[in-house]
Amino acid sequence: MLFRGTRKYVYIFLLLIIPSIPDLVVAQDYSYRHYNERDGLTGPVVYSMCQDRDGFMWFATETGVSRFDGSRFTNFTTGDGLPGNAIIHVYCDAAGRVWLIPFKHAICYYYKGRIHNQQNDSLLKKISLDEYVVGIGENSEKEVILMSGSRVLRLTADNRVVPLTDQVFGKLSMVKMNVTESGVVTMLNKHDIYRYRNGRFMLESAIRPISAGAAQILLQDDLLCWLTAADKLQVRSSRYGLNYAYTVPPVNTLQWINDSIICINSTQGAFLLNVRSRKVEKTYLPNKNVSSMLTDSEGGIWLSTMNDGVYRMGPDGFRHLSGPGGGKFSVYDLLRHGNRILVGADLGCLQIVDRRLQPYPGGELPASPVTNIRKQGNMLVMSSGQYFYVKRGRLPAVQIRDINAVKDFIIRDNEALLVAGANSLHTVSIPQRQAVADAWTGRLTCLLAHPDGIYFGTLHGLHLLKADSTVIRLGDAHPLLHERIVKLVEGADGTIWVGTEKNGIIGWKNGRIIRHISQDAGLSSSTIRCITADGPFLWAGTDKGLNRIDLRANPASIVHYTRADGLASDIVNTVLIDRDTVYAGTQEGITYFSRDAVPRKAPCSLKLTGITINGEEADMDHLPALEYGTNNIRLEYAGISFKGGGDIRYFYRLKGLDTTWKQTVQTALELISLPPGRYELELYASNRFGEKSLVTAIPLVIKKPFWQSIWFILLAPGLLFFAVHFVIRYQIRRSRKKEAAKLAIEQQLQELEQKALRAQMNPHFIFNCLHAVQEFIMDHDTENANRYIGRLARLIRQTLDISLRPHITIEDEVQYLDTYLQLEQMRLENRFTFSIIADPAIDTQAASIPGMLLQPFVENAVQHGIRHMRQQGHIAVHFEAEGKYITCTITDNGVGRTEAEKRKAGRSYASLGTQLTQDRIAVINKNLSAGITLETTDLPDNSGTRVIIRFPPIVHEKVKP
Repeated sequence: MLFRGTRKYVYIFLLLIIPSIPDLVVAQDYSYRHYNERDGLTGPVVYSMCQDRDGFMWFATETGVSRFDGSRFTNFTTGDGLPGNAIIHVYCDAAGRVWLIPFKHAICYYYKGRIHNQQNDSLLKKISLDEYVVGIGENSEKEVILMSGSRVLRLTADNRVVPLTDQVFGKLSMVKMNVTESGVVTMLNKHDIYRYRNGRFMLESAIRPISAGAAQILLQDDLLCWLTAADKLQVRSSRYGLNYAYTVPPVNTLQWINDSIICINSTQGAFLLNVRSRKVEKTYLPNKNVSSMLTDSEGGIWLSTMNDGVYRMGPDGFRHLSGPGGGKFSVYDLLRHGNRILVGADLGCLQIVDRRLQPYPGGELPASPVTNIRKQGNMLVMSSGQYFYVKRGRLPAVQIRDINAVKDFIIRDNEALLVAGANSLHTVSIPQRQAVADAWTGRLTCLLAHPDGIYFGTLHGLHLLKADSTVIRLGDAHPLLHERIVKLVEGADGTIWVGTEKNGIIGWKNGRIIRHISQDAGLSSSTIRCITADGPFLWAGTDKGLNRIDLRANPASIVHYTRADGLASDIVNTVLIDRDTVYAGTQEGITYFSRDAVPRKAPCSLKLTGITINGEEADMDHLPALEYGTNNIRLEYAGISFKGGGDIRYFYRLKGLDTTWKQTVQTALELISLPPGRYELELYASNRFGEKSLVTAIPLVIKKPFWQSIWFILLAPGLLFFAVHFVIRYQIRRSRKKEAAKLAIEQQLQELEQKALRAQMNPHFIFNCLHAVQEFIMDHDTENANRYIGRLARLIRQTLDISLRPHITIEDEVQYLDTYLQLEQMRLENRFTFSIIADPAIDTQAASIPGMLLQPFVENAVQHGIRHMRQQGHIAVHFEAEGKYITCTITDNGVGRTEAEKRKAGRSYASLGTQLTQDRIAVINKNLSAGITLETTDLPDNSGTRVIIRFPPIVHEKVKP
């Protein structure tokens, strides 16, 4: 229960001087599962705990509140709605609300996935607090009763907040409130005890003196307990005639268990005191600072502490031996030796006598880790790192230093040790105290003496050392044995059981594998750490718990033991069967239990913890019908099974879409963009015992899109008809417009082409040609005249032919330009030379360009660049492939554009060839995404002109690869 004070820790627990109580000290403790911040608990200081109606455990800490399902912690802080992070008490009511009492003048509760506080909840807004809440409970009508320092409030079922009584008490006078087992509201006001009857608090008795706070006072129907001094607990019961003082350690809280038993939670542990017999019946967590105890729905006992998180006690038949001061320690070997059990541990050599863990007497054995203990007759041998300690009877131990670290060894004839070392298999002479012979070189892991020879394990498989010193690598012929070997033992029937790092356990007999037991066959893990033979049983320690294997069945029957069942740790390094008791040496201490103990099965339940739709929280009890296309659903859930140890699997299927059950270990499912329809998501959980929860069914409705509705289906044919009619009419109009535009462009192209043709065959050119013929005739040069007329005729034919085609090949263009330049060369009496070169990468017979685009630029080079030169001129035409493009470069070494413009100034005839060609290129580019480009540049020092025309891929058809 709650109490108050001025300081935080005084308010929470009154800590006093620790007295000594010898009769409460025990030699061993129960086995516990420990949870702290590393496991997800929000903080180590836990003030209070409870279990809600759904089965979740709740823990109040100084840094928030934690909810636990047996596998995962979910934490809540001020960011989730808590008034403050320091929560000093949690209380679960019958309606499923979890009430959270902060270290503030405030109150809140958790319900259906969120925190309800005095800012967001209509009921809590009606509660005004100027004092701490010091008590909470439920009356017989299941109404929540709250008590502050001077008021008692009743929260009714119809969401009203009314005073429980009209009586007036002094401010801060109310110390404690409790609803007793019979449902009576009992209150302590200063020193006076009141019982609520007939609408009023009735004074019943008084308790004096009080030397503690509210948490150290117990108010029940027939039992009163309180501290009269720091170490004195007063017990009073009129029913049993009790009124005595009992010596106790510093008390944190008192809890009522039944009419005879109370729990004293103290700085030295939790004690179940039988108040009638005045004896402590059980002790939990000795020497731990315990704040509260709780028994969950599975029968497990939880203990919270003031500095070390929470503990859940394992089954009653499992006991734990911890290290000095209750600390953890690693155990490597266990051996029965006379009336004691020797323990090889990281603390050195220890012993168990009468189930008490003690240091090995005498102080002559090492304090360093002891990894192996063997005996033969009266000789005891231990290994620690690179050293052996040999002890015969009561003689002092003899220390022998080996040549390398010892992994395993066998005692041979009381005089020698066969050693599996880090670097070799060798013999150590005990009398000579040194290694005397090597049998094999390499890293070993374990040994076994057998009539077949010496079996030894390595990092790379199992080997057999024969009597003739030959070594057989058994792993070469048997892949299962070609793995790191960690343990070798011989069964009662002569079978050698081989423990491996990854392949589980292999049975080897008469030179062959007779059995293989792995995780697939039921082991908790295939990573073996130790094996112990026990008649028809094998005990196998793994990294995931201990396995008892019944070899009489095939397949073997296997029972698992884990931390959830009471082991100190799931990592089991060694196992000793001592009569009817099993000792399991783990990484965190020793656990012992009856060899016949079988972990009890535990139920498993499943609870939904939240549903979000399109990123927003939804009411889990009333899911709306979801729109098509915006139905992204995320479900969060938890399987609750504390004995399951976190080994929970979930199975689900979406009826209406799939009938197959699917499996997952995730605690959330996402359903994205479901098609229209009605579905039912079925979900259940299963723990490690195979116990299944009830199936949770979640109905989901996805609305049909409008086009699947009846009205749309009825109207669709008409709408479709009008839509198709409109689209067709639109396409026809669009096609007609395109066709008209195309015809206009083609017409414009044709006109420009005709203009270009006329410009190319202009009268001036014809006049020049005829004049040249006349000069040849007057000079009686009939041969050149005939040659010139023939070439002119060929040029005219080529021009007429090209004018009929939109595109011509590069080969045709080369021939056309060649004919034209030959005519001009003859006319100008060979005053210039020319060259026409095509890039070999261009297929000149396939690649094409628009016709009659280049001739005007070549003509310009002749008429305006070369004709007026005094020295020899030259015109170069070069076709070049640039990726998918073709570039034509026309270069002359004429007078340049500036000088040519001066000579044009007095000319009466205006050449339009170049301008018409540019206009034609502009028209062509209207139909191209990447158009034809034209670039004209002057060469340095007026040494000529260069024209570059670049044709895009759509214009030409093929370039050689």
